[in-house]
Amino acid sequence: MNPEFQTFAENLKSIRKKKGLTQSQLAEKIGLTKQSIINYEKGHTFPTGNRLSKILEVLEIPAEQLIGSDNVQSHSELELLNSVQSKASFLAHYNIMTEHFTDEIFKFFMERLSTFSESELKQAILYLYDKRIQKEVDFYANDLAENIIRTTENQNKSNLDMDIVINPPTE
Repeated sequence: MNPEFQTFAENLKSIRKKKGLTQSQLAEKIGLTKQSIINYEKGHTFPTGNRLSKILEVLEIPAEQLIGSDNVQSHSELELLNSVQSKASFLAHYNIMTEHFTDEIFKFFMERLSTFSESELKQAILYLYDKRIQKEVDFYANDLAENIIRTTENQNKSNLDMDIVINPPTE
């Protein structure tokens, strides 16, 4: 059995009993069958979404208590934290390099780039181009808006009403 499911199964049974609830009573309060609770407690199934939220609500406990604090932090959350830490480390090293070792900056960048896959590098470069293009689009839109305003003022048309889309929705 998956260790996360085992922790959940054991905790559910223990907490249910401490709350003085039978499997049938818990099932009724949640809106499930007794068999669902049996399957949860045996580790055969694991509730998600609304079912898990309802269990937490009925038992009046936080997710950490039921699932285990080690299991609450999702894989995606850990990946996000690792990425943020990597970025912070990169910036710290870069700042030191630019202050003291300007000749080593190229080597530093190449070492960092070698840790990414080809597709990640392609995405990063495309992202940079997209940011540059967006900056130019914003500049162009602002310039266009200023020209329209100047033209309107020159023509003394005070009732001109329009919208200019600066950041169009992406598909």
